[in-house]
Amino acid sequence: MVAGAGTAPEAQGGPAGHSVTLVRQALGWTQEALAARLAVDRRTVARWEAGETSPHEVYVAKMLYLLESEGSTHGIS
Repeated sequence: MVAGAGTAPEAQGGPAGHSVTLVRQALGWTQEALAARLAVDRRTVARWEAGETSPHEVYVAKMLYLLESEGSTHGIS
């Protein structure tokens, strides 16, 4: 199993993947850029976005932190 890639029923085509995509796009980053900042493989981010797996709460917290800290640089408040 890939680090940080737990499964959750609601992730199957649900909001978790969509949220990861929204965060990444809001920051103007590629999957590779988000993966590097989270210290995961790009394929892990792709699986999250596709709804195949759901990010562990540690990675959700890291994405929220990135959105708060980097978001102001990208006009996100």
